[in-house]
Order: sequence, then C-alpha cells, then structure tokens
Amino acid sequence: MLGSWTLDSFIIGSVILFAVPIIACIHRQIQQGKCE
Repeated sequence: MLGSWTLDSFIIGSVILFAVPIIACIHRQIQQGKCE
C-alpha cells in the first residue's frame, strides 16, 4: 500500500514540476499579448 502511494505521489509531483513552467510560460505570453 505504501509503495503504490509513494509511486502515485511521485507521478503527481513529476506532473506538477513539469506543468508549472509551461503554465507560467503560457501565462506570461498571455500577459504580453494583452500589453501589446
């Protein structure tokens, strides 16, 4: 049980770490588009 929970947490953490920079980049591009 603990092993599967750790694996799920590792997958979720990896997805978050991978998604955060992409979301930040998209958000920055949207802000630049509004500013122009």
